Amino acid sequence: MARAGDELDIGYLDETQNHEFVSVGRTTAWNWHQGAQLQWLGNSDKIVYNDFDGRQHVARIKNLRGQSEGVLTRPVAATSPDGSMALSYSFARLRGSPHGYAYANGIDLEADKQIPQKDGLWLLKTHCDEARLLFTVDQIARMEHEPSMNGAFHYFSHCQFSRRGTRFKFFIAGRWMITGSGRAIRLILMEGVFTYFQLRAWCPMFRGEAEIGLLRTLGPLLVAMGIMSLGTNQTMFGKLAEIVSAPTGTPRCRMMDVGC
Repeated sequence: MARAGDELDIGYLDETQNHEFVSVGRTTAWNWHQGAQLQWLGNSDKIVYNDFDGRQHVARIKNLRGQSEGVLTRPVAATSPDGSMALSYSFARLRGSPHGYAYANGIDLEADKQIPQKDGLWLLKTHCDEARLLFTVDQIARMEHEPSMNGAFHYFSHCQFSRRGTRFKFFIAGRWMITGSGRAIRLILMEGVFTYFQLRAWCPMFRGEAEIGLLRTLGPLLVAMGIMSLGTNQTMFGKLAEIVSAPTGTPRCRMMDVGC
């Protein structure tokens, strides 16, 4: 885990200058697994990444010249495909369990609670820094209650929008769920253990984006992992990942619709 004062350079490789690294900023809000959540804002030259301003985690929006285009007063976990929305949760809280995804600085005001009652999952409008609390950790933990999670440390993590930006999924200890605009939440999956998350990434094998599928375990053994090119049924299993086992109790995932 990074230390509280460790700085990370934010930048890109310029293909027109022999892939020279061009820095656009620095941050002290990062981890080894996800960096500072550096992401493009839609189809633009703007990027967004998380930082710590000395009091709280924020998200900085910059263009590729390093000029500020705005600051969001909450950190981002995922941005919608068009860049208009972002999801946010507490990266400070993650120090209480999955350390590898936490930030070393910042304060979790409910660190003494197994299930936070005030903080939760937020929806941000990136153009105006408007934030709306969709639901608290406590509200979701009470739904489709799983007795085996009694006394467990609860948190949100690993958000991702759908390709159309109308739904998103996220991890919380215990269950996968789906909802429409923050209402009518229902359970998707609870059986077995899920050790990874579906990711969208550039895949040279398919010369384009690919879906890196979910790793699912039944008991201690891995069943499958798939990599599929978008828009086709071309799938290759086990080509770009190691086969690993997972401990029982690994957090699972939920999915929901997003209201504008």
